[in-house]
Amino acid sequence: MVQAHTFLTQPGYWQAEGTFYDPRGQALPITGSATVTHDESHWLNHSEMTLQANPPISFRNRYEIEPMEQGLESTIWETEHETLGLLIGTLVQIEDALILSYTAKGGHYSGTETLRQIDADHYQSWGVLWQGDQKISSWQARLTRTQS
Repeated sequence: MVQAHTFLTQPGYWQAEGTFYDPRGQALPITGSATVTHDESHWLNHSEMTLQANPPISFRNRYEIEPMEQGLESTIWETEHETLGLLIGTLVQIEDALILSYTAKGGHYSGTETLRQIDADHYQSWGVLWQGDQKISSWQARLTRTQS
């Protein structure tokens, strides 16, 4: 039996650790966090990711996600990315996975991220960012909920 999802669907604070891969597959450690809150009309995900480069490189985003309607397994979201501009995406829940896909305004960039629920406090994530048919980056990370 699949548990109810806890990432995004419930408020909480999450920490992330993993690996970022550049277009040639060179690996860099990443750390990050996500603070998920809910207001009257949105689930909000304030996230930060830091590439452990020399010097470190950080990205911050504020995702606005429309809550899933009762009985539906998908919804829409958007964020204004510091580098890529406006990203518009979809989120679908399939059993123990949350799958996000997105496209940047103008269609120059697109990507996907899959988050697999391990248990209520842990997810494993894999993602890739494309520019046309060229991989810009990919990553894998483990998310751990540290506060509800």
